[in-house]
Amino acid sequence: MSKSTFSAEPVDGGVLVEMTEEFVTGLMAALDLLVQVYTPGSATFRLRHPWGAVRRSSLLRRMLPQAGASWWLSAGFRRRYREELADPAPVDRVRARCAGPGPRVLTFAEADEWIVVMGQARSLYRLFWKADHEYVMAFSTVQCQLVKALLVQECPAFPEINVTDTSRQ
Repeated sequence: MSKSTFSAEPVDGGVLVEMTEEFVTGLMAALDLLVQVYTPGSATFRLRHPWGAVRRSSLLRRMLPQAGASWWLSAGFRRRYREELADPAPVDRVRARCAGPGPRVLTFAEADEWIVVMGQARSLYRLFWKADHEYVMAFSTVQCQLVKALLVQECPAFPEINVTDTSRQ
Protein backbone atom coordinates (compact mmCIF):
# COMPACT_ATOMS: atom_id res chain seq x y z
CA MET A 1 0.00 0.00 0.00
CA SER A 2 1.15 3.54 -0.63
CA LYS A 3 2.15 5.84 2.20
CA SER A 4 -1.28 7.52 2.29
CA THR A 5 -3.84 6.46 4.86
CA PHE A 6 -6.57 6.14 2.23
CA SER A 7 -6.38 5.52 -1.49
CA ALA A 8 -8.94 4.86 -4.21
CA GLU A 9 -7.91 3.64 -7.65
CA PRO A 10 -10.07 2.66 -10.61
CA VAL A 11 -10.19 -1.05 -11.47
CA ASP A 12 -12.34 -3.03 -13.87
CA GLY A 13 -15.91 -2.81 -12.65
CA GLY A 14 -15.29 -0.65 -9.60
CA VAL A 15 -12.90 1.14 -7.29
CA LEU A 16 -10.04 -0.39 -5.32
CA VAL A 17 -9.97 1.11 -1.81
CA GLU A 18 -7.01 0.69 0.54
CA MET A 19 -6.92 2.03 4.11
CA THR A 20 -4.50 1.77 6.97
CA GLU A 21 -5.70 0.13 10.18
CA GLU A 22 -5.46 3.47 12.00
CA PHE A 23 -7.68 5.09 9.38
CA VAL A 24 -10.23 2.26 9.62
CA THR A 25 -10.32 2.59 13.43
CA GLY A 26 -11.01 6.34 13.25
CA LEU A 27 -13.54 5.92 10.46
CA MET A 28 -15.43 3.22 12.36
CA ALA A 29 -15.69 5.50 15.42
CA ALA A 30 -17.08 8.30 13.23
CA LEU A 31 -19.55 5.97 11.54
CA ASP A 32 -20.66 4.61 14.94
CA LEU A 33 -21.48 8.17 16.00
CA LEU A 34 -23.39 8.76 12.76
CA VAL A 35 -25.46 5.61 13.34
CA GLN A 36 -26.18 6.79 16.88
CA VAL A 37 -27.44 10.13 15.54
CA TYR A 38 -29.65 8.38 12.98
CA THR A 39 -31.15 6.02 15.57
CA PRO A 40 -34.49 7.30 16.90
CA GLY A 41 -34.55 7.82 20.64
CA SER A 42 -30.80 8.41 20.84
CA ALA A 43 -29.30 10.61 23.51
CA THR A 44 -28.55 14.30 23.31
CA PHE A 45 -25.28 15.54 21.84
CA ARG A 46 -22.94 18.34 22.77
CA LEU A 47 -22.09 20.66 19.93
CA ARG A 48 -20.14 23.91 19.79
CA HIS A 49 -20.92 25.03 23.34
CA PRO A 50 -19.71 22.75 26.15
CA TRP A 51 -22.64 23.66 28.40
CA GLY A 52 -25.41 23.04 25.87
CA ALA A 53 -26.73 19.86 24.38
CA VAL A 54 -29.12 19.28 21.52
CA ARG A 55 -31.68 16.61 20.83
CA ARG A 56 -31.55 14.31 17.81
CA SER A 57 -34.20 16.25 15.85
CA SER A 58 -32.34 19.53 16.32
CA LEU A 59 -29.07 17.90 15.34
CA LEU A 60 -30.57 16.48 12.15
CA ARG A 61 -31.97 19.92 11.32
CA ARG A 62 -28.48 21.41 11.69
CA MET A 63 -26.87 18.61 9.66
CA LEU A 64 -29.36 19.05 6.83
CA PRO A 65 -29.39 22.79 6.17
CA GLN A 66 -32.12 24.79 4.51
CA ALA A 67 -33.08 23.19 1.19
CA GLY A 68 -35.75 25.65 0.13
CA ALA A 69 -36.32 29.34 -0.39
CA SER A 70 -37.83 29.65 3.09
CA TRP A 71 -37.59 27.91 6.44
CA TRP A 72 -41.07 26.41 6.13
CA LEU A 73 -40.30 24.88 2.70
CA SER A 74 -37.12 23.41 4.17
CA ALA A 75 -38.99 22.10 7.20
CA GLY A 76 -41.53 20.45 4.89
CA PHE A 77 -38.73 18.88 2.84
CA ARG A 78 -37.06 17.49 5.98
CA ARG A 79 -40.40 16.20 7.26
CA ARG A 80 -41.16 14.42 3.96
CA TYR A 81 -37.70 12.92 3.49
CA ARG A 82 -36.50 12.48 7.08
CA GLU A 83 -36.52 8.68 6.86
CA GLU A 84 -34.38 8.66 3.71
CA LEU A 85 -32.05 11.44 4.87
CA ALA A 86 -31.41 9.84 8.26
CA ASP A 87 -31.41 6.22 7.14
CA PRO A 88 -28.71 4.27 9.01
CA ALA A 89 -28.71 1.42 6.43
CA PRO A 90 -26.13 3.03 4.06
CA VAL A 91 -23.89 3.81 7.04
CA ASP A 92 -24.20 0.19 8.21
CA ARG A 93 -23.22 -1.05 4.74
CA VAL A 94 -20.14 1.18 4.68
CA ARG A 95 -19.23 0.00 8.21
CA ALA A 96 -19.57 -3.63 7.11
CA ARG A 97 -17.18 -3.09 4.20
CA CYS A 98 -14.69 -1.27 6.44
CA ALA A 99 -14.79 -4.03 9.04
CA GLY A 100 -13.79 -6.69 6.53
CA PRO A 101 -10.26 -7.42 5.45
CA GLY A 102 -8.66 -5.08 2.91
CA PRO A 103 -8.08 -4.13 0.23
CA ARG A 104 -11.68 -3.65 -0.84
CA VAL A 105 -13.10 -3.41 -4.36
CA LEU A 106 -16.26 -1.33 -4.35
CA THR A 107 -18.85 -1.48 -7.08
CA PHE A 108 -19.86 1.83 -8.64
CA ALA A 109 -23.03 1.87 -6.53
CA GLU A 110 -21.06 1.19 -3.34
CA ALA A 111 -18.58 3.96 -4.18
CA ASP A 112 -21.49 6.38 -4.67
CA GLU A 113 -22.89 5.32 -1.31
CA TRP A 114 -19.50 5.86 0.36
CA ILE A 115 -19.40 9.40 -1.07
CA VAL A 116 -22.83 10.15 0.42
CA VAL A 117 -22.00 8.66 3.83
CA MET A 118 -18.68 10.56 4.02
CA GLY A 119 -20.60 13.76 3.27
CA GLN A 120 -23.03 12.99 6.09
CA ALA A 121 -20.18 12.28 8.50
CA ARG A 122 -18.47 15.51 7.42
CA SER A 123 -21.68 17.48 8.07
CA LEU A 124 -21.98 15.93 11.52
CA TYR A 125 -18.38 16.58 12.57
CA ARG A 126 -18.54 20.21 11.44
CA LEU A 127 -21.18 20.79 14.12
CA PHE A 128 -19.15 19.67 17.11
CA TRP A 129 -17.68 22.15 19.53
CA LYS A 130 -14.28 20.49 19.73
CA ALA A 131 -14.40 19.13 16.20
CA ASP A 132 -11.22 17.53 15.06
CA HIS A 133 -10.79 19.23 11.71
CA GLU A 134 -8.57 16.37 10.61
CA TYR A 135 -11.73 14.24 10.55
CA VAL A 136 -13.57 16.82 8.43
CA MET A 137 -10.64 16.96 6.00
CA ALA A 138 -10.37 13.16 5.95
CA PHE A 139 -14.02 12.80 4.95
CA SER A 140 -13.50 15.38 2.19
CA THR A 141 -10.36 13.60 0.99
CA VAL A 142 -12.14 10.24 0.83
CA GLN A 143 -14.94 11.82 -1.18
CA CYS A 144 -12.49 13.50 -3.54
CA GLN A 145 -10.45 10.34 -4.16
CA LEU A 146 -13.56 8.25 -4.77
CA VAL A 147 -14.92 10.82 -7.23
CA LYS A 148 -11.61 10.91 -9.09
CA ALA A 149 -11.55 7.12 -9.33
CA LEU A 150 -15.14 7.08 -10.60
CA LEU A 151 -14.48 9.82 -13.15
CA VAL A 152 -11.67 7.82 -14.71
CA GLN A 153 -14.06 4.88 -15.07
CA GLU A 154 -17.10 6.75 -16.33
CA CYS A 155 -15.48 9.64 -18.25
CA PRO A 156 -12.07 8.45 -19.46
CA ALA A 157 -11.74 11.39 -21.85
CA PHE A 158 -13.47 14.67 -21.22
CA PRO A 159 -14.76 16.36 -24.36
CA GLU A 160 -12.86 19.39 -25.59
CA ILE A 161 -14.78 22.52 -24.65
CA ASN A 162 -14.09 25.70 -26.55
CA VAL A 163 -15.49 28.68 -24.71
CA THR A 164 -15.22 32.06 -26.32
CA ASP A 165 -16.38 35.07 -24.36
CA THR A 166 -17.71 37.45 -26.99
CA SER A 167 -18.99 40.00 -24.51
CA ARG A 168 -15.49 41.44 -23.94
CA GLN A 169 -14.48 41.88 -27.55
